[in-house]
Amino acid sequence: MIVSDVNKINDLSDSGDGAENAMKLRLAECLRDYVVQYGGMNQPFFVLKALATLTIDRIREGKSDVRFTASNIATEANIRVPEDKQPSSILSPFWNKLENLLKEREEGIQDFARHYGLEYYPWPKKDASKGGRGSNSAYYIEARPLAKNEGESSPEIQPGELAYIRELTPTPSWWAKRLIENGYRLEGWRRGLVMFYGAAILIAGGLSIAFVIWIVLLKFAALSGSEIAKIFLSLACVLVCLRFAFAPFAKLFTWRIIMAPTSLVALDELNVQMEIVREHNSVPRSPGTIRLIRYAGICPVCSAKVELAEGGEEFPNRLIGRCVENPAEHVYSFDRFTCRGRTLR
Repeated sequence: MIVSDVNKINDLSDSGDGAENAMKLRLAECLRDYVVQYGGMNQPFFVLKALATLTIDRIREGKSDVRFTASNIATEANIRVPEDKQPSSILSPFWNKLENLLKEREEGIQDFARHYGLEYYPWPKKDASKGGRGSNSAYYIEARPLAKNEGESSPEIQPGELAYIRELTPTPSWWAKRLIENGYRLEGWRRGLVMFYGAAILIAGGLSIAFVIWIVLLKFAALSGSEIAKIFLSLACVLVCLRFAFAPFAKLFTWRIIMAPTSLVALDELNVQMEIVREHNSVPRSPGTIRLIRYAGICPVCSAKVELAEGGEEFPNRLIGRCVENPAEHVYSFDRFTCRGRTLR
């Protein structure tokens, strides 16, 4: 068993202890499987998979040294290094991009490790070179402890069931970034602003109706039938716009999670959810925090990704998981508290 004050797998005892080596191996396998199932098809994730694969191979060979050079990783990832270049200079841009990508995926890696039954989650690290001839940067996997209230192993997944993870934290649209990038806590003036938004829409709708009725009654004798029709058509357009603005607001506070409005997320973000979450051990009546998130799972039938979508008429007022390879038949429920789903077909 790894003691609580140990954070890096390369700092674990090199005594060859079977339990410690098994833990190192499980962490590396967890990271490799995460990349296979949720990583993108791009060079930074190829680099991450190479690091995990090298670690697995090294441990299975019975060796305790799980730190690698840029040359090791470039070779494993099939990255061509020109003769006039150093491997570190070629690998560095990919590693920097990987670090940026993983900032929004840390919760997903934590969830994935939790489903793996681990008390720690794997995290790629780099110790920069100290300079000088023969000094190389070291790449390795760090073991970070899961929070105590999240560190318990998940129940075994049953047939027809899948586990969801918080795949990533999406990027908000440019205009909403300052408001919700780190979560919109429903307290103080922020809560008042949300309530004002909802009240303003309702008031605007009521005033629009009252204004049209007043105009029609006041000028009824002077208005032709086509003019009256145009007035009511304009009112209908205004009310439809207000409805689209108000519906997500009402639905979010009713169901606590919805598909995020397109206007709130960056153009390159897809299948994003917006939810209200409460911190662990918070006051039961605490209004919580609004945040953007993207949940995903792996289909137990075909191993393709499962993404959330509106349930539609068949599954009203709920989000469901649909397999991207067979969205009509591989359909699953979604529970954001247990992060589990069961087959619906």
